[in-house]
Amino acid sequence: MATITPTQVAVPTGSNDGVKDVIVTVWANILAADTCTAVQIPGYTDQTVHVTGTLDGATLVLQGSNNNSNFFTLHATDATSAAISITVTNNGYGVLENPLWIRPSTSGGGGSSTATVTLVSRR
Repeated sequence: MATITPTQVAVPTGSNDGVKDVIVTVWANILAADTCTAVQIPGYTDQTVHVTGTLDGATLVLQGSNNNSNFFTLHATDATSAAISITVTNNGYGVLENPLWIRPSTSGGGGSSTATVTLVSRR
């Protein structure tokens, strides 16, 4: 069991004001028993999550917290507002809530489970 620390890159959007309007956060090579470090990006209220790789029976949820201790499952911005609970990769969702902290979390899955979660956040 490893702790997955994400990488973050600020992406210029083409405006000349010098403000980085987009942050791309990537948690790479998440195995079934790994713990992902949460990131704090509350100023970026428009967020989309995309999961790639192999889950091998694992369930991946996107979680939020306002204290980096008590986490809850976030919901999609689609018509159902269902919890973001992913069992098949190559799925993308808009994120409804905007907590102070966000992280992916996995449960279950076999030995070949390895996923990458990309969170794109825009001001």
